[in-house]
Amino acid sequence: MQFNGNKVYQRDDLFEPNLVSSWREGGKVVTGTNLERMASGRAPVGVDGKSVNLHHTTQTQSGPIAEMTQTFHQQSSSVIHVNPNTIPSGIDRAAFDKWKAQYWQQRAAGYGGTQ
Repeated sequence: MQFNGNKVYQRDDLFEPNLVSSWREGGKVVTGTNLERMASGRAPVGVDGKSVNLHHTTQTQSGPIAEMTQTFHQQSSSVIHVNPNTIPSGIDRAAFDKWKAQYWQQRAAGYGGTQ
């Protein structure tokens, strides 16, 4: 799917929409489902028990993005990160943080979640 300028490869098998977890929001602990996490702009908890990651497959701001478990992202780091650590990141992290929050909200809405 396309979202705000990026092709995104979605994987519905990486998380259970109705899994319940807790997170901090405005200094308070909130408990809710993955859909509710996503509606609040947070990544869902994946099948590995960690937040689902969004990975820039070509390591560029406008390039494709793939959903993946945090475990896969860490264990496959040397394979999936094409740029060596000797060059600066091609990702504007502040802009990507905003993009991610909007993306997860849209993703929740696609499951029939509330925004």
